[in-house]
Amino acid sequence: MKITTTVFLAVLVAGLSGYYLIWEKPVSLQSRKPEPAAEKVFTLAQGDQTTWLMVQNQTTKEAVSLKREGNNWWLEFPVSYPAENLLVEGMISALTYSNKVRHLSLEGQQKREYGFDSPKIKVGIATQKDPRPRYLLFGELSPVNRAVYAWWEGDKDYFMIPVELRSSFERTVYSLRQKKVFRSNLQEAFWIHMKSADKEHRLEKSGGKWYWTLPPLAGEIPPGKVSEIISSFEGLYVKEFLDGQNLADEKFGFEPQGIFLQVGTTGGKAEKLILGKLAEGKEAVYSVREEDNVVLLVSEEHLKALLQKFELTFQEMRV
Repeated sequence: MKITTTVFLAVLVAGLSGYYLIWEKPVSLQSRKPEPAAEKVFTLAQGDQTTWLMVQNQTTKEAVSLKREGNNWWLEFPVSYPAENLLVEGMISALTYSNKVRHLSLEGQQKREYGFDSPKIKVGIATQKDPRPRYLLFGELSPVNRAVYAWWEGDKDYFMIPVELRSSFERTVYSLRQKKVFRSNLQEAFWIHMKSADKEHRLEKSGGKWYWTLPPLAGEIPPGKVSEIISSFEGLYVKEFLDGQNLADEKFGFEPQGIFLQVGTTGGKAEKLILGKLAEGKEAVYSVREEDNVVLLVSEEHLKALLQKFELTFQEMRV
């Protein structure tokens, strides 16, 4: 290569490099500046936790309020009853993980325009560090982007949120109530007791093995059989709650020495379900948890399957 060609190429490369460093690089760096982090709908301070939650649904005309008691949630209105912890925590997580889609100033008649004067859903929330409730109003649907107008009551600005966030608060009282009949960890069961109209059975755990103690049978109960019985207990759920009922009403058929299912767990805790008459047309049995005194409807099919499981296992053990 000629020396003149070499010099020309060197000058060209130097020039291009200088142009890039002076003009192109700053523009490139500027264009790559990280965008500001999206603002969350609700933020919990470090070490803080939600202690109270309220949801008003204008469409269904239902309102619920819940309070935290230790690690569990409890419905305080319209009924006092244990709540579904995962569902309540899921609603709170939906607030803390969701981003505001847009952030705009609220002026004049916009409260009515965006539906804040009569919100579809109103959510109240309080925390351990800030016990004063704040209220989030879900207004009308935005005509674009599958979003909902939202506003923290008292703020100067409103914003938009994904429509799915509003949907997560469209809950009925029934959906928020704890529907598991036996709420303890039944994998820690220490004894199981069942009494029907004409039979009574009791299983007890000793030295890591299960035995049939009423009526007494020799030999260990196969672990698989015990697991099946426990699974049947875990599969009992409330179909319907009948609040404010008189347990002494004859139509329920509750008797002091009547039919029941009972489980005891390590630590001395015991749960007892008293069974009454068949609820006509409901395919369910009137039942009551001894600890709650609320009349429940529990699946007739599932209860029959559980009682049959006891009897079949007992007959197999007798052979």
